[in-house]
Amino acid sequence: MSVVLAYGLQYPSLTLKLHNENKELYEAVKIDILIKEYNKGFRCSKWNKPTKKGTHARFKVIKDKEDNSKIFESIIEYVNSFNIEFNKKLEIRKEA
Repeated sequence: MSVVLAYGLQYPSLTLKLHNENKELYEAVKIDILIKEYNKGFRCSKWNKPTKKGTHARFKVIKDKEDNSKIFESIIEYVNSFNIEFNKKLEIRKEA
């Protein structure tokens, strides 16, 4: 049995062109990715800069409850900065 501790993914739709022409959508998709990977038990350890071929991200397993809480708070902070930058009212909350 093997256990995945880290992996990388390329997001071909998150291109430099999208970033430059519609940064709001680009950032909204990143938030969606962060939440989906968090729900799978992983955190983003690095986002590469966007290129014409897309954006590459690296993910690592969430180690424990303390790490889990820190990662969730960092996602909330990211959403809050998105809301300020684009004048939106996105909210995320943990399900019990």
